[in-house]
Amino acid sequence: MTSVRPVDTYLIEDTAARIADAERAGAPRTPVRNLIGRIDIDTAYRVQDLNADAAVAGRHHVVDRKIGMTSPAVQAQLGADQPDFGVLFDHIDGSSNSL
Repeated sequence: MTSVRPVDTYLIEDTAARIADAERAGAPRTPVRNLIGRIDIDTAYRVQDLNADAAVAGRHHVVDRKIGMTSPAVQAQLGADQPDFGVLFDHIDGSSNSL
């Protein structure tokens, strides 16, 4: 029988709020990997989903999706073992980061 790690709703909401705050302020913050861990991929995508849902609720529109770190060389450089996925919105013009 496999165990499923419980979802830490507070951690997800707090991390999502910190990212949203950084975007609003247009200023860097402490990396969230320090909050959720470098390899907690499930939590990281839950944070992304929460911010993406908030952007859509705020009347932004998803215009595309992005896959990053597809190159094994880039994955090795960044300490990853798989690509990452993200959402691109209509209000992202290249001068700020997507959620």
